[in-house]
Amino acid sequence: MDRYQTFVLESNNVLPDLLSKIISCSDSPQQALKTLLQEAIRLSGSDAAIFIKPYEEKKSFSYIFSPEKLNLHLNRQALETFLISIDNVTDTYWDKETDDTNAKQMFSNTGFINCFKAPLYSKDIKIGTLVLLNLKFYEKREFLTGLMKNIAPVIALIYKTASIQEKTEGLLQEKAKYNSQLEQETRERKKVEEELRRSRDYYLKLFDEFPNPIWRSNTTAKCDYFNKEWLSFTGRTLEQEMGDGWAEGVHPDDLDRCFKIFLENFNNNEPFEMEYRLMHHDHTYHWLLDYGKPFYDLNNKFSGYIGACYDITIRKLAEEALQQANKKIRILSSITRHDILNQINALRLYLELSKEITTESKIFEYLQKEIMITDLIHNQIEFTRYYENIGINKPGWHNVSKIIFLESKNLQQMENIKLNINTNGLEIYSDNLIQKVFYNLMDNSIRHGEHVTKIDLFITEKEDGIVIIYEDNGTGISDSEKPKLFHKGFGKNTGLGLFLSREILSITGISITENGEPGKGVRFEIFIPKGEFRFNKE
Repeated sequence: MDRYQTFVLESNNVLPDLLSKIISCSDSPQQALKTLLQEAIRLSGSDAAIFIKPYEEKKSFSYIFSPEKLNLHLNRQALETFLISIDNVTDTYWDKETDDTNAKQMFSNTGFINCFKAPLYSKDIKIGTLVLLNLKFYEKREFLTGLMKNIAPVIALIYKTASIQEKTEGLLQEKAKYNSQLEQETRERKKVEEELRRSRDYYLKLFDEFPNPIWRSNTTAKCDYFNKEWLSFTGRTLEQEMGDGWAEGVHPDDLDRCFKIFLENFNNNEPFEMEYRLMHHDHTYHWLLDYGKPFYDLNNKFSGYIGACYDITIRKLAEEALQQANKKIRILSSITRHDILNQINALRLYLELSKEITTESKIFEYLQKEIMITDLIHNQIEFTRYYENIGINKPGWHNVSKIIFLESKNLQQMENIKLNINTNGLEIYSDNLIQKVFYNLMDNSIRHGEHVTKIDLFITEKEDGIVIIYEDNGTGISDSEKPKLFHKGFGKNTGLGLFLSREILSITGISITENGEPGKGVRFEIFIPKGEFRFNKE
């Protein structure tokens, strides 16, 4: 009620009895307007009608108030035409006796005798016109003119208040709608958060029950979770392991390497694996194989790393024992090979001396064959020197173009052969004797290609891997020799080069075939499956 009292009191010229009526009945702007117009009708007489005409084209009126009995006297069409054109009349009062021809013409068919008019303003902007029409002449024109001028600003304020109230109600409705949507979204978000929390707790419980040590780091590379198996393995508390605390148990010789591998991959969001020794709760170091992988939230935002560890101590002990056994075998093999070669060299010397003193052609022929056999045995034993380490050491990444270039320098005859290498920085994961594979291929081209002047090495990609192509322009390999090409003992030298090349490649799942056309050169195809190759442009 207070806000309606306020706008009424702002109009200082309203008659006191009219003002008190408005103040006493102010439930809404609409009720205030109705009260105001009722009092205006009462003051002007029972034969009057009041119209409120908005200041808009082609619109006659938005509010009419008059006693019921006046409806029979109104010419509706004439009244609407009159109200549409009323703003063109400048006078505030006129009647049928007026000198204004336009006003008289508009007014003559309405059924009324005289008219009072007052503009409606809101902040100096005209919003409409207030019109009072009478069926009879009035002697108190000045009173009615003053009445119209006084109630016009009040009506304008009521309209303004109603507009504000309408907008306010609209805003309140929008606010209520927004609050309802917000409450719904909040409920749904809380529900999702609760489901995520339960899901997270469920998976953390799974991790806790997992039979292997598991760790997790946040986006700052600091560990914020270890499962029960990790804590059981180390015999330490969660608080002791948090952050970088876990590193206290890493063997000093492995610590720098561990941090280097972890941080390099962490900064690139790449998965990694590493082996290191971690202090067991029995105060002995155990070897762990640790797999780490980045993980992301529901918005695909990087959230940290999670890793799982496997105790490989038994495997490591077995590997060390095997390495020791292989070392002893290699030592024994080296000693034995040295002794045998000494005996072979002595035998060859005696055979050469026998050739010089014999006069029998048949015996000379036999001695020549014996020397050839002795040389073959010598070469085969020497050959074992280079291949005794196949599979002994862990495979690694090797740059193909660098290997070929370096091995070509070890073959003097390559100086007369044009070598074209186009492998685009290809690196393959293979045994460390991979260089012997390419050495053998180039050596065979020189030995058996007869007129090789060019060797090409390039790559071609397939859906399941990549192929290294080795081609020369020599005599090639006959169709009859192709099936036995990689068999042990087949060949014109030791018979082991291509056989051992295939064995070296097969350690990491790489295969080799020969598909050249006889008479046009060899074409060796080395297939490397996915995961066993990468490209390094440096």
